[in-house]
Amino acid sequence: MKYAANEQGVQALRTMAQSVTDAIETLQGLTDSLQSTADGMQNLGPHKASLDSALSDISDSLKQASEPANSVAEKLEDVAEGYEEVIANDRFKSSGGN
Repeated sequence: MKYAANEQGVQALRTMAQSVTDAIETLQGLTDSLQSTADGMQNLGPHKASLDSALSDISDSLKQASEPANSVAEKLEDVAEGYEEVIANDRFKSSGGN
């Protein structure tokens, strides 16, 4: 997928970067919330251990996924910044600058 080197392209890239970051944070928050809720429930009986194990696995997976996801978000920001430089240079040249 290509984006034009214009303000809309820059904004689209920044929106995607923020969405990636927000998704990881949301998933971590939901997992933590579910764990807190499960910790407060006394009637889970023998299922509590398997739920704790599953939530621990999910949390570990999210931690492993967050580094590459953050890398993607950073790359999107870098590309957006590069486009901003192109836009600024084009404006400078069109306004009579060298």
